[in-house]
Amino acid sequence: FLTRSRTIHLFVGALDGTLTRCNGVAADALGVPATGALDAPIWRFLVAHDQDALRSLLASGRRRHRLRLNFVGASQLPFT
Repeated sequence: FLTRSRTIHLFVGALDGTLTRCNGVAADALGVPATGALDAPIWRFLVAHDQDALRSLLASGRRRHRLRLNFVGASQLPFT
């Protein structure tokens, strides 16, 4: 369901901040190929405040924590 969704942006990443996969709607918004495999640092797609928040969360080692992130895509307009 999520891989085919046109409304939910799905990202899969590693603990070092590398995005490893995303669904088609997320790829379109970011302006990256919709091949499934991504291998790109998440930091280049996040607004500065959210870069700091995510780095802090990843460094803390906490799991199961919700964090709303604001991405900046190909249009240079932020989206959540």
